[in-house]
Amino acid sequence: MPAARPENRMPAYPPPPHAENAEGRPRRVGVEIEFGDLSVPRAVALARNVFGEGAALDAKDEHRQSLSIPGFGTLRLELDMARRHREAFAHKADDDDPVRKITGDIVNWLTPVELVAPPLPPERLVELHPLLDALRQAGATGAGAGAQTAYGMHFNVEIASDRVEDLFRPVCAFALLEDWIRAQLEIALNRRLTGFVKPYPREWVDRVADPAYAPSREAFLRDYLALNPTRNRALDLTPLIDMLEPELAQAALGEEKRSPRPTFHYRLPDARLDEPDWSMRPDWMLWRLVEQAAADPDLLLALRLGWVEYRDSLIATPAVWVARCTDMLRAAGLIDPSGAPRE
Repeated sequence: MPAARPENRMPAYPPPPHAENAEGRPRRVGVEIEFGDLSVPRAVALARNVFGEGAALDAKDEHRQSLSIPGFGTLRLELDMARRHREAFAHKADDDDPVRKITGDIVNWLTPVELVAPPLPPERLVELHPLLDALRQAGATGAGAGAQTAYGMHFNVEIASDRVEDLFRPVCAFALLEDWIRAQLEIALNRRLTGFVKPYPREWVDRVADPAYAPSREAFLRDYLALNPTRNRALDLTPLIDMLEPELAQAALGEEKRSPRPTFHYRLPDARLDEPDWSMRPDWMLWRLVEQAAADPDLLLALRLGWVEYRDSLIATPAVWVARCTDMLRAAGLIDPSGAPRE
């Protein structure tokens, strides 16, 4: 059963400063977590054990299955690969081709399984903890387990609204804080080497940092795609742009896989499911800090002006900027003396 929610204290996953969407409902967060060394059917069996037999199974094939869980939503577990490839390697019960079976097993070993949770209000993310514990205890591996385990965790954070200020400010805050966030996370070497989490180019950071930059929504999204014509960014806006301005996304990305949705696709954190002390919470708190910075006009302006000054200085190294971000975040009361986000 889902874990009980904490009573009479701040939830384990506190909401962002703008906690509601444009319709006045709590903003929701979808989570994607990659892991290895467990098959999709085995992971689904563990999920059914955690959430109860009331969870209805929909098995497309052995590599793509989902559970419809009353009061929770649809939980998907699938090999993290293109649908056409999943179907090509899926082994059917009446298929006695040994080559196909062996090939499918190799693909299953090399390709992570992706857990895709339904969008939930942040305080309900704790209900995923029992399943993550069960996967860990069953032998699921995480980002640091080997050369092929470049596993990530993604948050799909529902936007507060589609007004340009509610899109620009969080993106601007993230762009300016990305070096600082990366310094806190210590991304696994294998993920950095594979290039799955490319940082924003400096030209984009320079653009959003300019205090005179106040674009319309379309101009902002067009500018983003001009300098980031890819899904491979730590904060990926292509699903959002594909929903708001699909013709812009089509022109920039062509046939590249797209999934339109009204979310910030934050894909930087590692998924370290096999580590006993690993939790989604520290990564959520870092994202929440980005939104807190975005909601503080004085801090956001200080970051923008600070970046312009830093870029014009003779000593413009990431370490210098990380130290300046630490000072500004501490002065704004967003981090404690150790550098961790405050509650």
